[in-house]
Amino acid sequence: RSEQATGEAARDAYLRAVDEYSAAATVFGLTADTALQGEAMHAVAAAYYQDLQDWAKTAEVANLAGDLFSAVRDEYGAARSQALIAAAWIELATQSSSAHRSTATPGPARTMLVRARNVLRKLDQFHLRRGENYDATLQLNNIGLASLHEGLSSPAAVAFHEAIERFGALHEWPRQGLALQNLAVCEWGRGDLVAAVRTFRLALEKLGPEPYPQLYLYA
Repeated sequence: RSEQATGEAARDAYLRAVDEYSAAATVFGLTADTALQGEAMHAVAAAYYQDLQDWAKTAEVANLAGDLFSAVRDEYGAARSQALIAAAWIELATQSSSAHRSTATPGPARTMLVRARNVLRKLDQFHLRRGENYDATLQLNNIGLASLHEGLSSPAAVAFHEAIERFGALHEWPRQGLALQNLAVCEWGRGDLVAAVRTFRLALEKLGPEPYPQLYLYA
């Protein structure tokens, strides 16, 4: 019962944060400060994704934030919103797939995963052109996850391997550990248990004794 109370209290706190960010966005809108309004709306979308796990609202609000960023020609801000939308699509597709008893990815979920992957590929290239290698690698990891959830193990493994190399080059060891963890899940799903155990042990070295459970990485 105490755990339930704690969870409810946390959710109430997150909802208050959403309300506060939404109120701030309204104020910035009234003062015609579109850039800050975009930042506030993006914060709302991030809260829906990270804290409330409301994927539909995440995509809806992130889309609004992206429009605001585009209005002030903030390409980086718009890219962040697009990355959040793609991450939400992956979550929605995964949710849809889990509701089916068949092991095959249902058509609507597959369509959503393809859309997410296409957006993420564009974002990967966008950030690479700008020299934003960290942001680009976040998208690459999510490309692997979209492929993994669609049952495309080989393309997923390719994406994870590249993400591991890129994070290593950036000395982003915890992020590299997450990419290694994702690769281990991929290898496990392919039935290569020996490789999966080996890769997961490497992930533990990067992550420490308590692996971060969130698989998705987004800007």
